[in-house]
Amino acid sequence: MTLARLQYTRADAVALAGVVPDGDLGSQAWVASTLGALLPLELQTAEEALRVIPAEEVGWARRSLALQDRDLLSDAGRRRLGTLLGASTIVVGSLRRLENGQLHAAFTVSEAGSISASFAEQDVLETSILLGQK
Repeated sequence: MTLARLQYTRADAVALAGVVPDGDLGSQAWVASTLGALLPLELQTAEEALRVIPAEEVGWARRSLALQDRDLLSDAGRRRLGTLLGASTIVVGSLRRLENGQLHAAFTVSEAGSISASFAEQDVLETSILLGQK
């Protein structure tokens, strides 16, 4: 990544660092990776001013920094990732199964706060649209 690219992307870049399962999702484990793939697409669609960093670059940065899923839950881990990617906003999600069988996704958006939604497994597409608009 060149210095010119870092300067261009720093103010308007956002990276989805991952969706971390919180507990055993069982047969619903596919939802975490699917939500992780859909949400960046929704972010690009909902907000033209944002540059969504491609998943390949985020993966490269995570491997370069040896960041595991648990590291993304800390402010320090997200800051390290954001610095390497030149992204001011890092989004990390967690996904857990509720007692009623629904899923609950919660996303931390850097230090700006969080967004969340509870949904049924079959509603993953609609949920990614809703979260992308938030």
